[in-house]
Amino acid sequence: MQKKGKRIIASALLLSLGILAGSPANALTLTFSGSSPLDGADGNIRTFSASGVSVNASAFSRESDGTWATAFLSANALGLGVTDSSEGDGTNNLFLVDNVGRDNYVLFEFSEKIVVDSAFLDNVVNDSDLSVWIGSIDDAFNTHNTLSDGVLGALSLFETNDAVSAGSRLAAFNDGGINGNVLVLAASVTDSTPEDRFLITSVSATVSVPEPWSIALLGLPVFVLAAAGRRRQQGEPEARRAEGPQQHPRSAAVPATLAHVYGIDSYRIRAVGSATQAESFPESCSNRPKRGTVSSHFHPRRSASLLYD
Repeated sequence: MQKKGKRIIASALLLSLGILAGSPANALTLTFSGSSPLDGADGNIRTFSASGVSVNASAFSRESDGTWATAFLSANALGLGVTDSSEGDGTNNLFLVDNVGRDNYVLFEFSEKIVVDSAFLDNVVNDSDLSVWIGSIDDAFNTHNTLSDGVLGALSLFETNDAVSAGSRLAAFNDGGINGNVLVLAASVTDSTPEDRFLITSVSATVSVPEPWSIALLGLPVFVLAAAGRRRQQGEPEARRAEGPQQHPRSAAVPATLAHVYGIDSYRIRAVGSATQAESFPESCSNRPKRGTVSSHFHPRRSASLLYD
């Protein structure tokens, strides 16, 4: 019964998880626009939302010697740009995400895990080769992280998406569908001739949205377990009442005559030929015969042989 119950619970759990895994996915696009100046206080954070998903965006720069610093994240009609501390007021296209001098990075921290699969790059100057990192950090949206080599190295995915021509383009990546709440986009960090400059206009992603009835199925194993427990608790008292008083399967109360003659109060019965042999457990057998035969009151046609240890 217990094995059967476990199989039922396991089946219910697999069913509910399977349905959730097959739940539909909603496509969403987060578009980044604004009318900010080209430069400002480094380390600022901009928040955007779409289809119930929010993201915090911030900017960083990295020098060739591995030194990291916060940068200013601008937002204009064509998207997000980065002005680091070496680029003055951001004029002359220095506000673009680039890898000229320092490498510029934009960190996106989402309110939930999603599958980001593309980014639209606009206002391209020269080239738009792109480096991409995707992964998960606990509660990234609320805690905010500072980029470093260690943070990038801990993310699940790194890939480079090279442009095949100049001009605005949709950069598709993450073919494996890595799910995460952190995305980092940068002008290519592997380009041997760095000349990439662009704005990040938007990112596209998919979000799994379980149906209400499939969410309810997650509680099915708990319901089955509780029902099985109640059934077992109700069945045990009924089974005990049906069985009656418990005693040794080969023991019985001593007939009055045997108890009177031999002073015993319990015995075991076993058939020996045509007679029934009773093994008794008297309180003391020192002064009693080792073997005796008396008339049995519980079976008038047989005799009981009493054996003492």
